[in-house]
Amino acid sequence: MRGAESGFTLIEVLVATGIAAVALSASVALLGTSARVVTDSELETTATWVAMQVLDEWRSRPSMPATGERRVDRAGRSVDGVGLLTVRWTAQLEGTSGRLWRVVANVVGPRLRETIVFESLIVRAQP
Repeated sequence: MRGAESGFTLIEVLVATGIAAVALSASVALLGTSARVVTDSELETTATWVAMQVLDEWRSRPSMPATGERRVDRAGRSVDGVGLLTVRWTAQLEGTSGRLWRVVANVVGPRLRETIVFESLIVRAQP
């Protein structure tokens, strides 16, 4: 019999390598998910900002267009053709006074998980 030997057996090395591989693959999967969540969050923030911008523009205009659409890039700038996000809005006269408008802005995009919807009531002075 040999004297006391130090070191790891082959089984111990294989088990440790397997545990490290599982931990590493879980970490890589988590990083991918985190990157996607950050991108989605950024896109939803842009969509929210664009919808609020449309409603603010309507508040500052003297007249209310019935419907409209705008395509925007990641920074919220209007672009021709295919944009990252599409904003569609509608305005409806509420009641009989001719002063209260219901404005709905919907923001859609191919990478948005859901449609961002903003709704606002805008009061106009009598003509």
